[in-house]
Amino acid sequence: MSGSPAPVLSLAAARRAVEAGEIDLLTSDVFDTLVWRPVAKPHQLFPRLAAELGLAVDPAVVGHGRRRAERLARAGSKRTRDSVECTIEEIWREMPPAWFGDLDDAAVVASLVDAELAVEAAALRAHPMAVGLLHSARAKGVAVCLVSDSYLAPDQLRTLLELLRGGQVTSPGRSTRIAPAPTSGGPQLFIGGGSLAAARRAGRFGLGLIAQAATPGLNDAY
Repeated sequence: MSGSPAPVLSLAAARRAVEAGEIDLLTSDVFDTLVWRPVAKPHQLFPRLAAELGLAVDPAVVGHGRRRAERLARAGSKRTRDSVECTIEEIWREMPPAWFGDLDDAAVVASLVDAELAVEAAALRAHPMAVGLLHSARAKGVAVCLVSDSYLAPDQLRTLLELLRGGQVTSPGRSTRIAPAPTSGGPQLFIGGGSLAAARRAGRFGLGLIAQAATPGLNDAY
């Protein structure tokens, strides 16, 4: 795909481009692109943490506590780093100590993070066509880069995807970064994003785009 490619708006078209050798780099969102949750909103999974952690607390209360902890962590990050982005470890440190004990203990927090990843992994479902596209890309030697703007670190995303495949892995937290590094300028294709801003960004950088929603005006924005 040379020059300024037209937006690619179907996974089938993307797969044909990959198999024809027209793509050097394939990047994709993770949540709601490669995998999805069977709930309307992600936080609706949080009450399930009560059973996963063996808490004798109403699941709805645990869910509320997890949402409150995230708000507190983001507010704290805004004060100290001028950014609302935070890590999942920072979120769990804001949970009620009466439930979990010493939340300054890294091992305690790590076990709580593992529990949340287990709840996510049990709920997540793969999008077969999107996963199939990535398999095709790898089979053709196309570099694949998974990108997520969630509070999960790269190793935690790998943990989640590995658990989804039935594997068992450990994942200490670390600062988020994009990995692997971009390739050296070959044709690229971005999967995900259904907003006008995402379309404008893909067009500005000359990326082919598979949108996850039929947003009015998307082609014009691209």
